[in-house]
Amino acid sequence: MRWLMKGPLLLLLLLLVGPPAAAAATNASDASVLRALRDTILSLAELRDDPPAAFAAAVANPACCDRAQVLQREQCPLVITCSIIGWTMNMTPDPCAWEGVGCSEGGRVTQLTLQFDPPEPPLRLSSAFVDLVARLPALEVLEVLEEAAFDRPTQLPASWAGLTRLRRLFVNQLGGNKLTGCLPPHLPAALQALEELDVSLNRLTGTLPPSWASLSLDTT
Repeated sequence: MRWLMKGPLLLLLLLLVGPPAAAAATNASDASVLRALRDTILSLAELRDDPPAAFAAAVANPACCDRAQVLQREQCPLVITCSIIGWTMNMTPDPCAWEGVGCSEGGRVTQLTLQFDPPEPPLRLSSAFVDLVARLPALEVLEVLEEAAFDRPTQLPASWAGLTRLRRLFVNQLGGNKLTGCLPPHLPAALQALEELDVSLNRLTGTLPPSWASLSLDTT
């Protein structure tokens, strides 16, 4: 037997059930970190003495930051910084909606897949980038794709021991990158969820510490 609800009964049911739950906004702490990560982008050369002007140039010349158009570098302003794809300079959008950002139902950042605009030479990141990543405790996947480079020699910090949910770490293809030093021997004890590790094309030195053998890794 089929039951059809009409009129007041249906309205009452809709009021009791309510509208579908909206996606949770980004956790306030994680949102602050993502905005800071966005702002660690430096410049296409060593000429970015005026960061607002460099980003303003990107806004005024959108074709220079459009992967589909791929303009020649000389067709664009000399001082211009294209943001990470999907990461605008607008402070209001919810960071969980940014391209390459994955979040849990509770609004915690679980994935960062960063891809940069090709008209630039290797994009430069502040060495503060790695410290900021450590402040995303729910992070499970970190991928840095295409060419990027830190502004100074940078090591994986001890604070990454707090990334206990990290299962995939791909920080490779960084032309001219300066991720240096050895893999910290203390990290495996904390990164027990880690399954995939690729830190090739960096400037890491030494041999793989024995402690890393405790992890079942697909390494490169």
